Amino acid sequence: MRGTFNDRMATPYIALKVRHCTACWKCVEACPQKVIGKVSFFFHKHAIVQNSDECIGCMKCFKVCESQAILKVNKAQQKQKAVF
Repeated sequence: MRGTFNDRMATPYIALKVRHCTACWKCVEACPQKVIGKVSFFFHKHAIVQNSDECIGCMKCFKVCESQAILKVNKAQQKQKAVF
């Protein structure tokens, strides 16, 4: 079952900026929970959040992302997301 658009771009700990993604797939390989997956069409390639509920916040994906496509989600953003 697929989640909403926001579920596929963020977890409680990280957010993806797909326009910055260079499709190197280092984040996919680094994630121990297999939270991040691939969108790989002909001219449309980037990382995507597949299992946002499985994210444990280890930040391995954030640490390996050289293109700054993965951002840390701060506590204020988490609370704001919960309200909507």
